[in-house]
Amino acid sequence: DLPIAKLTEAAKNITETIAKEGVSSWLEAAQSHHSHSYRHILLVAGHAVSFANDLGLSKEQQMLVALSALVHDLGKVRIPLSILDKPGRPTEKEEAFIKRHPEFTREILKTNSNLPKSVVDDAVTHHEMLDGTGYPDGLKGDQIPFLVRLLTLADTYSTLTEKRGTKSAMSPRQAVQEMARMPEKLDANLFRVFKKSVLDTGYGRIKRKKIEKLAI
Repeated sequence: DLPIAKLTEAAKNITETIAKEGVSSWLEAAQSHHSHSYRHILLVAGHAVSFANDLGLSKEQQMLVALSALVHDLGKVRIPLSILDKPGRPTEKEEAFIKRHPEFTREILKTNSNLPKSVVDDAVTHHEMLDGTGYPDGLKGDQIPFLVRLLTLADTYSTLTEKRGTKSAMSPRQAVQEMARMPEKLDANLFRVFKKSVLDTGYGRIKRKKIEKLAI
């Protein structure tokens, strides 16, 4: 079983830390982790919670977003590290296997009834696209909940701005330009606000003190 109590406490710590300190210190600390998968989860959590805060979502909703981010790639535990951490591009077969991670996430989470339904929905559907071209279920339009759309933006942006293997990290401006080429896939209204947030020169810089250690 998943350590639900610890995950909930971690989500609370993320939400409170970003509310007090801003997201830039969190992201800086997250970048220090050597594990790409772990680092990605923390970066997605930081961007998602910061964006939820910018949108004026309640603390409860921010907690749900943080919890969703912490488990959104859970299914990747069933994918060998030799594939996940491969320095070059995965083969077509490997890519197809990687794309099964939301299905694996669903299988893992269905035995954990203590998780809120919205968290499970977010984790399983964060790769769904508004035009129906996403996976694992090909959902489209109104079938994709609001918080999933928010998490998808954070996940996409984090992936584009991360350095991984031979892939260089995009700058924030390059990343939003790339995302702007996906108007039929991403929520346009949410993206408009997200773009403004991450391109703000003061993005996340509420620094009362430097975060020396991530609170999870």
